[in-house]
Amino acid sequence: FTILSEAEERELVSAMSGERGAWTVVRSLTAEIIKRSEEVPDSVAVVDGSRVLSYAELVRGARRVAIELRRRGVGVEEVVAVILPRSLEYVGAAFGVWLAGGAYLPIEEQLPAARQEYICRAAGVRVIIGGGGAQQKYGNWGAEVIEYGAAERLAADAAEESVEKHEEARLAENGSEGWSGEGQELAYVIYTSGTSGQPKGVGIERRNLRNLVMWHNGEYEVGAQSVGALLASPGFDASVWELWSYLAAGARVVVISDEERLDVGQLQARVAESGISHLFMPPPLVEELRTKEAEIGAKYVLTGGDKLNRGAHRQLAGKLFNHYGPTETTVVASSSEVAEGEAVPGIGKGIANVRLYVLDEELRLSGGGVRGELYIGGAGVGRGYLHQSGLTAEKFVPDPYSPEAGSRMYASGDLVRWVRGKG
Repeated sequence: FTILSEAEERELVSAMSGERGAWTVVRSLTAEIIKRSEEVPDSVAVVDGSRVLSYAELVRGARRVAIELRRRGVGVEEVVAVILPRSLEYVGAAFGVWLAGGAYLPIEEQLPAARQEYICRAAGVRVIIGGGGAQQKYGNWGAEVIEYGAAERLAADAAEESVEKHEEARLAENGSEGWSGEGQELAYVIYTSGTSGQPKGVGIERRNLRNLVMWHNGEYEVGAQSVGALLASPGFDASVWELWSYLAAGARVVVISDEERLDVGQLQARVAESGISHLFMPPPLVEELRTKEAEIGAKYVLTGGDKLNRGAHRQLAGKLFNHYGPTETTVVASSSEVAEGEAVPGIGKGIANVRLYVLDEELRLSGGGVRGELYIGGAGVGRGYLHQSGLTAEKFVPDPYSPEAGSRMYASGDLVRWVRGKG
């Protein structure tokens, strides 16, 4: 039997879910970045300490990466591992994988070699892009290794210029740089921490990421004059959110060093010096700011990835937003502005084109205030677990509340209550 009437169900789903966004921009994220490099080639794309990379240099370096990957047979849907820290090189390598048509898999340099090897083998990686001495570090795994330096030629010297031009033309013809269509190709793969066993590779498609980027840039007023921060570790999916949202808008991305991200004082100085307008901070850092009554000058402070135990406070110059979202649903599924002094900040309602459901064990909607499991449907639902069809079928199930045939929803395993007025 059903507890709620159909009208009540519709009302509840509408209240919990995000607005329907019909994006007017249909170009792929890669095309948006290339467009910026052509229109304002000298505009700054990435700042990494004293090093600066323009949009033209970013695209030029990424194309060379793509050419090198194509020479090794990398094409659409192939997963390429990127084992680099937050840096100019990391950005160029990831973008180069996209231009080749592939999906990038960021792996933390600090992980034990055995864990890195497990992830590469589980993902079926043939090619790894790494930093200095990459061949010596990663060359014993049975995968080809590319050592990458930002905006430098990889395997093309002056004598190969005509070959490079030919390959660039092929890239453009291939469509990887142009219009995305449905965008069902894999964009990236993130391996979860594996607290319940071996880590699982979550595959996210380009259309999933595009929805997140379009929502983010509209919701938080991101434009070409904005300055975002790259603070999250590459293996944490918040880094995907940070990086591509700002680059797709033609904004500047400032790489936060390991020292700065671990020290509130240094982070404050970097935000002030670089004019950072949009800053992601994990909840512990936000709470440390409050404890120390420290100021941070960003217009928007975004947090998520863990429970936020305290509300906003006067030391934040801008607005604080709390976010929730499993890796499986493209970083962010819900968002809520945090009020000053709010005792228990909520996770808000779904972002654009994302639907949230609180369901009981029979997958029936739970009424307001009734605890149930959170299921997530809509545009953020990723493809599933790489090479694990059984687990994908278990966690990504048919969505009975979607108006679109064939839609799936993700069973988060998280218990929540819908409280009217908190979204």
